[in-house]
Amino acid sequence: MLLRTCTRQAPRMGLVPHPVHSARQLHSSSNLPKSSRLAWGLGTGAAVVGVAGMTIYADSNTAPPGSTTLGSLARSYLVYSLCSVSPLVNNSPSILNTCASIPGLRELSEAVVRHTFFAQFVGGDSLPDTLPLITSLRQQNTGTLLVYSVEADDATKGAQWEKNVQEIFASVNFAGDFEDTQVGGGKTWVAVKLTALIPSPDSLKRLSTFLLTSRPKSNVPYPGTPDSTDAAFFKQDPGRSSTELSGEDVVVLHKLYQNLRQICAQAKKRGVRVTVDAEHSWYQPGIDAFVTVLSREFNQPSVEGGSKVPSGQPVVYGTYQAYLRRTPMHLAHAMNDAKEHGYALGVKLVRGAYHGQEILYHKKRMAAAKPGEEVESNPAVWLHKHETDRCFDEAAELLIQHTAGSLASKDPRQPKLGLLFGTHNKQSCEHVLECMISSGLARQNEDGLAEVKPGVEDMVCFGQLYGMRDDLTSWIASVFKSKSPMAFKYLPYGALAEVMPYLSRRAIENQSVLSGDGGAATERRRAGELIRGDTCDDTLSLITDLRKQNKGTLLAYSVEVDEIRGGRADQWKKNVEEMIASVEFAADFEDTQKGPRKTWVAIKLSALIPSADSLKRMSEFLVKSRPKDDIPFPGTPGSFDMVVFRGAKEPLIESGLMEEDINSLRTLYEDLRILCKRAKERGIRLIFDAEHTWYQPGIDAFVLALSREFNKPSSGDQINEQPLVYATYQAYLRRTPAHLSRSIQDARDFGYLLGVKLVRGAYYDKETAEHHALSSTYPVWTEKAQTDACYNTCAKLLINELAKYRNHPGPQCVTRSGRETNLHTPSHTGIGILFGTHNALSCTYILESLVEAGLASRTPENKVVVKDGVEERLCFGQLYGMRDDLTDWMVQTVEAKSPIVLKYVPYGALADVMPYLARR
Repeated sequence: MLLRTCTRQAPRMGLVPHPVHSARQLHSSSNLPKSSRLAWGLGTGAAVVGVAGMTIYADSNTAPPGSTTLGSLARSYLVYSLCSVSPLVNNSPSILNTCASIPGLRELSEAVVRHTFFAQFVGGDSLPDTLPLITSLRQQNTGTLLVYSVEADDATKGAQWEKNVQEIFASVNFAGDFEDTQVGGGKTWVAVKLTALIPSPDSLKRLSTFLLTSRPKSNVPYPGTPDSTDAAFFKQDPGRSSTELSGEDVVVLHKLYQNLRQICAQAKKRGVRVTVDAEHSWYQPGIDAFVTVLSREFNQPSVEGGSKVPSGQPVVYGTYQAYLRRTPMHLAHAMNDAKEHGYALGVKLVRGAYHGQEILYHKKRMAAAKPGEEVESNPAVWLHKHETDRCFDEAAELLIQHTAGSLASKDPRQPKLGLLFGTHNKQSCEHVLECMISSGLARQNEDGLAEVKPGVEDMVCFGQLYGMRDDLTSWIASVFKSKSPMAFKYLPYGALAEVMPYLSRRAIENQSVLSGDGGAATERRRAGELIRGDTCDDTLSLITDLRKQNKGTLLAYSVEVDEIRGGRADQWKKNVEEMIASVEFAADFEDTQKGPRKTWVAIKLSALIPSADSLKRMSEFLVKSRPKDDIPFPGTPGSFDMVVFRGAKEPLIESGLMEEDINSLRTLYEDLRILCKRAKERGIRLIFDAEHTWYQPGIDAFVLALSREFNKPSSGDQINEQPLVYATYQAYLRRTPAHLSRSIQDARDFGYLLGVKLVRGAYYDKETAEHHALSSTYPVWTEKAQTDACYNTCAKLLINELAKYRNHPGPQCVTRSGRETNLHTPSHTGIGILFGTHNALSCTYILESLVEAGLASRTPENKVVVKDGVEERLCFGQLYGMRDDLTDWMVQTVEAKSPIVLKYVPYGALADVMPYLARR
């Protein structure tokens, strides 16, 4: 019922039903991307895919790093496409080993893996490398589960395990140090994989065999469940051996036990929780034994001040795999053991990652069974997915009920639970949410959010793998109201050579679930769908459908020059021509439509110049040469900036600009003037995207010059009393309030209409990393709340300015003797606004502000009716394929004479787009 109770609420939490075509929908009905793209990607793309940035409507609480850039989307598409090539994936370990042994090929193969699978699934080579990412995740209300992803590789054995133990200990301290800087901390955890912490995983396998033969007979399916006799192993003389275990095995396993005790003791002291990963069933009895003895010791209630872990909460979490037949009984046994021994039980519930290998292992066991040896007729895992799904959901419901019961119970013997639901399945997440509300762990508040009871955020959370289901993570992060994150990303890290086994397993697992809901096929479709065709014509059916749904379009040709390999020398010229063509295409489409023209065109300046370095050097020149002021980096433009576009070159060259740069920049300026002139004639607005701060001063100067020329009111054009040129203002930049105020004043002084696209910003991790390396002050806000406050403050300012202009437009300038002259300086500015946001709370705030300002009214049915003409000056935008639920809610809630929401639709031939995607 919950999913049907809040259709009038802003869908920040995502409880309203998602449309079928949404990228957030679990069962997508969209077609697979074109096979030509896949063929091209497999043939030539792997070596050049990198992490690129594109300023879209990214919100700090809805878009994990990399998930909303076209570079990461193309990388995701390529990676998940490669997972469908069975011979390549199945033989990847041997292929990589062969390449690594051949000079030249080793470097090439490592480069390919680093820019594809490593970039997709791994957070960095070392702990410090992960800091910008986990900081950015926290900005998005998402915690981190750190894992040093050095796995057992059957082909290699040696002293690596000692380094791994030290690294786990270091990761605990790293997580503790990070959390000490956070408000509402405790949401950076550490994952441990036991087979990586001993010289040979065979010792753990032999321990498992020993325990299975030592335990009393049980009806729990293989691999059984821990028994009280398991703990005896850790108390026995390390020098003893048995038929199954050698003396060396016993020594190694006791050393592992002592190492884990030290790790857990430090984790408890620092307030860092430790999850012990599940592995193949032939290791699992031994892993279960370790988890049980560690839980009995370290999950006991702490003395006052003895731990930063919340009172009564576990430090150690075991992993329970729903695809194992034993799980219902195994989980019940674990809960009973926790009650008997008085400790809190930590449960990470997952479906399981080794299904195919488990089926094969069972077949081998059956074939190798000796006469009289008992081997279960069924494999350890359920045969069908729906059985695993049912097991997961029933276990989740049981755990939630017991968690609610433990909160309500006055019995001190009632065990407390700590739950981490590790799932990529949207339906399971919704089921857990429903259970939390029905059990009283959370309630649906007036904003439609699931507001958790105090303390529950320390007891229940969700997790997804880094590089997968970012849309689901974003939904979880936004669905709850809590004091700390409810969503986690499982973030592997480690040097490339050391994480190869992990990457091989990821590739094999993703291949096996390629056709499954929420698996690699969904990820591949999601990545591919966001590039909407090779040409303008390919987008026609889409923008036609969007208009039928009362939605406009912001077209974005996403191509630029290849700076890494040089690219085609004339690519930038082709891009300029394509911009003009997109203006003509948009106008031709609008000529067939009624009402205001709501197909606009987005422009990225770094794509329209032979080298983006020219734009960077221009920015450096402007920052150094502008009159000093107190506006934070990257400053704000002014009349001085115009010297780049006109006048003598010599003073510019003397100040550090190269003549080649000046020529390129002035050519770009003239190209843009031609583009703007044609756009104004055809009635198509132009949105200039923001980019990294090291390009932004130059971009600002171009936009200012074009706004002063083409945004002045005129007659005889299809755009009259409306801005043509829109600049992008990023709320995550510290400068934005002052920068926006300066822009408003400049529009008043020079008598033009100001076009504003307000976004949060899409490059947080890169900005912090760049300025951290330079030891300079971050240009971005460091807290998510600061960015949110900045966005809403700027939105309010813009709405008030629009209200002033609408109520008192007044003349701004007249033409006398061929020259424009101000009649007076008005106290308000003609303005056009595009609110680019995926944040429903911001959308709701903006709508309320419109009503307060008299620009809209609210009906008894809770509809927002904008006043005539306002829809031509104000609209909202989201990226196509993202937050379609929010887009639909806006369309249903707001009444206007033309579309109030635009979808940002990228397009371009993938072969041409790749240079843009490869740029860092």
